[in-house]
Amino acid sequence: MASTNQELASALRMFSRFFDLIHQPLAVINERGEYVYYNQESADLDGYSIERAMGKHML
Repeated sequence: MASTNQELASALRMFSRFFDLIHQPLAVINERGEYVYYNQESADLDGYSIERAMGKHML
């Protein structure tokens, strides 16, 4: 279980770095409709801070 969690955390870090490098607005939501990733380009477009968007419902 710990290995799986470490692998998931590593994959999340890798995708987060990639998403930050593409310089396009990008947001990822979970099955409950909450933001789990929100990059700076999305924040610039929407006028929200990343901190404000994370964990909030997208609607």
